[in-house]
Amino acid sequence: MSAIIYFSFCILFLALTISAIPSPAAVYSAIIYNGQNANIKCRIGWQTPLNNTLQTQRISVPQSKYFTVKEKHFDMGTWTARGIIKSIRCGNLVLRAPFPNVNTVEEFWEFRVEPTKIASVGPSSHVNESVN
Repeated sequence: MSAIIYFSFCILFLALTISAIPSPAAVYSAIIYNGQNANIKCRIGWQTPLNNTLQTQRISVPQSKYFTVKEKHFDMGTWTARGIIKSIRCGNLVLRAPFPNVNTVEEFWEFRVEPTKIASVGPSSHVNESVN
């Protein structure tokens, strides 16, 4: 009987430990809003799986418009991995992960390019309005 109680206690402790581990803060896709007074060119930096090298994607965002940065997949031979957005560079402005306000895995996270900074806004409602 004591073995069952001990085993149950160990399982409970293990479950509580696993549930206390925070989920990773990662952005898989994004919405970029251009809040500047001119068109902008940006580079999105993606972390490739299994190493820390960045693969970049160049985009152009018209003034006062949204741009959807779709999820990027990497072929790993026998499986496919999702790329994680690690940096956003628009002109002289740069924002690097970990992004403010991102506490878990996110898709279509909105970033606003302002005159003096790139702001990490939150989940975007402009997914359907964007063209890629």
